[in-house]
Amino acid sequence: MEKQRSGSICEQTELFFYYASTALVAILYLLCRFVLPRLLPHIPQDIAETIRTIFSFGVSQLKHLYFYWIILWLVITITIIILAQRHPLILCDLSSKITSCLQKRFLWRLSMVLGFSIVFFIFRNNTLNPDGYGLIEKIPGDVATLGAHVTHDEMMELYFHSRFWYVTNRLFGWSVITSYQVLSAAAGGIFILLLWDFCTIALPKKSLPFFILVIVGGYMQLFFGDVENYTLTTTLIMAYYLCALLHIKGSVPLILPSILLAAAMSFHLLAGFLLPSLLYLGYLEMKRRKFVSAFLSMITIASILSSVLILLDISGVLPLAKIFSSHALGSGGNYLEKIITPSWEYFWGQINLLALLFPFYFLLLIPIVYRHVASNRFNSFMMISTIFMMLLFFLWKAQIGIYNDWNLFANCAITLSLWVWYNVLNTPSIEQKPALLISFGAISFIHTISWILSNHQS
Repeated sequence: MEKQRSGSICEQTELFFYYASTALVAILYLLCRFVLPRLLPHIPQDIAETIRTIFSFGVSQLKHLYFYWIILWLVITITIIILAQRHPLILCDLSSKITSCLQKRFLWRLSMVLGFSIVFFIFRNNTLNPDGYGLIEKIPGDVATLGAHVTHDEMMELYFHSRFWYVTNRLFGWSVITSYQVLSAAAGGIFILLLWDFCTIALPKKSLPFFILVIVGGYMQLFFGDVENYTLTTTLIMAYYLCALLHIKGSVPLILPSILLAAAMSFHLLAGFLLPSLLYLGYLEMKRRKFVSAFLSMITIASILSSVLILLDISGVLPLAKIFSSHALGSGGNYLEKIITPSWEYFWGQINLLALLFPFYFLLLIPIVYRHVASNRFNSFMMISTIFMMLLFFLWKAQIGIYNDWNLFANCAITLSLWVWYNVLNTPSIEQKPALLISFGAISFIHTISWILSNHQS
């Protein structure tokens, strides 16, 4: 009896922290939208600057929305919560129907890819960072002389974008910006399908809330026609996560996720931070006494990367000697220049960027404290992936400014969100709390759509 009472108290306090966290984020957004702009001009300048540093771009995106849009969002959210509370079976039926359609019908899956791709392109990002502007001149110049614009940090990502621009420019007269926006949006559609399959396999009974909570994160800005070299890599990383999950369940051999991670690394070397997660899969393979499979997976990574380097060198597109000037090798060995110099201002910039890309990152603390972190091999795999991607986030210095380099760190936030929502949705105390899940999604959505629309209208 005493144990049941203690368990009930723990569950209630855990729920309290979930509700309190949700309310805190909502209040913080509204405070930055309506109160701080009116308050800051009337307080001492040094205090005002400190407040601006802390409550910067990560929590102030609602400033881009008119007041009546926020009210409409609030009304719709409350209406959905009421309906979900009174008619919980409706959401269950909707989830099962969507899952059934997307699992069995090719046309539904194709429609999903095309539908999301079109939405991504319609609301495409028209705000370029300095690297994006640089591509406008670099790609046509290098395509004319070398056949493609390629660097060792972003080998195949730049190669595909360069050749895609060349073909579409000759056929349709597209600019570099347009070709990037189309390819980024198309990659987003494929990412969405991969994510859906990932969610249905990882959490079969909660696939719809899992999927929705992931796609409303700020990192989805990446697929709204971003003119940078991360979207194709991100899609390959999502394919890697899906195949790793299938491998853990025994559905595919280890060689498949190895190939996908090698491909992702050949597109952008940031994927190399996921190598420890592949080593973990190799460790599991050796525990099953499949030593040859584990060895081949490691050889595959080295073989694919070496082949790409050699082919680019032989073709003259990217001489191997230039590899020492890459960011990955410290631009000539100057590694310390690539690592952050700790400072109060930069730290709060990182916290703001994390909040911009994934507002509910801190929720992971709750299942950790209450020991509701799922104890299985897949969760261990995602934990390792997240830890090393967050090392990239917090240690790698943003070369063009923490805000301008948001797309470099978007993959870190995607990985973190997959891990957080997987564990939150596995928490017993919120299984029958649709209002809480809807609140998570609604708050993330209004935050993300504000940022997307502001970049689209610029």
